[in-house]
Order: sequence, then C-alpha cells, then structure tokens
Amino acid sequence: MFVRLSRQLASVRVGSNYHNRDGELVKIAKIVVNPHYVQDSLVNNIALIRLVKSLTFNDVVKQAVLATYDDELYDGTKLTISGWGFDNVANGRNPFLLKKATVYYQELEICKNAYSKRSVVVPSGTICAGEINYIGSSICEGDQGGPLVQTTKAKGDRVFGIASFALNCGATFTPSVFTDVRQYLDWINQVLMTN
Repeated sequence: MFVRLSRQLASVRVGSNYHNRDGELVKIAKIVVNPHYVQDSLVNNIALIRLVKSLTFNDVVKQAVLATYDDELYDGTKLTISGWGFDNVANGRNPFLLKKATVYYQELEICKNAYSKRSVVVPSGTICAGEINYIGSSICEGDQGGPLVQTTKAKGDRVFGIASFALNCGATFTPSVFTDVRQYLDWINQVLMTN
C-alpha cells in the first residue's frame, strides 16, 4: 500500500530538536504502509518512509539501529520515549522542542489486562511501556511514530518500538502501546530490498 502525501507531510526534518526550525528538511519520496495494517484496531501499525536522498550521518543525524530477534526486554527494563506530541490531553499544545521521558517495559499480558478493564484490545505485534499503578510518563497525541529506545553500554541505542497509542496520555493507569519492530524485521528487509 502506498500513501498519497499532502504538501504538509511531504518532508521530514533531520538534525534538529525543534519541529519547526534548524536542521534540514528532506522531501519524502514514498511511504510504504504494512499491507496488513488495520486502521480501526491498529493491527500491524507500521510504515516505512523513503526519502528523496540519502542522509549524511554526523553527530546529530544518526542511523536508527533496530532491535533484533535475539534482543529481549524484561519486566521493568528502562526505556526512553521521545516526540513532539502534546504535553497532556488537557492543554492540547505541542512543544516546539523535542521531549523525552523514561518509561519501563511492562509484560504484554499485564498491559492487555489493564486495557481490557477499559474495553480496549491491545493488538498482537506490540509491546508496552509505562505505568499501571500510577500516572506516569506516556506518549501523547502527536507522538505516534516516535521511537521506544533501549540504551545499553554493550549495544548502544536500539529501537524496540514505534509509538502507536495510549489512553489519555497515560492518565488512565495504562501503559503506552508500541509496534514491536522485532516482529516486522522480515517485512522491513523485504521492503528495503524491493523499493
């Protein structure tokens, strides 16, 4: 599936922590959405973006390293989320400066149970991070597509997830839900080889 681009979404900004200035704007050539994506349930909520030109990597523009099949997360593993989404649902404002927060991995069954109490189904191919017993850091509106990253001395930064959804920016004692990139490595490699 290919996505038709609006003029507003026809580029990405790289090399800046500000969403509206600095760095470089690079045009998007193509967006490839997972062919099994289901919008209503957010099943297979993943897409790849091809830029019109290759990026030049430096101190501020770096390649994202994806977690592999062998990489594991354990309950309570420290992770980092980042994005330009709303500070909270009530104020409805996006920050100008990229924000980041620490969250902790939650076992999928615990996450599914927390969401089932609110009649929400957590789709397969996802992982969860955030708080269940109190209100904590969470993704919010506008953070979708942002990374869930683990940093270790041995392997550096690795992207485990892509922000998918959260209820009321985490204010409902439910963790944030992320597409688990490890579940899509074969599809990612297939797209990279054919597009």
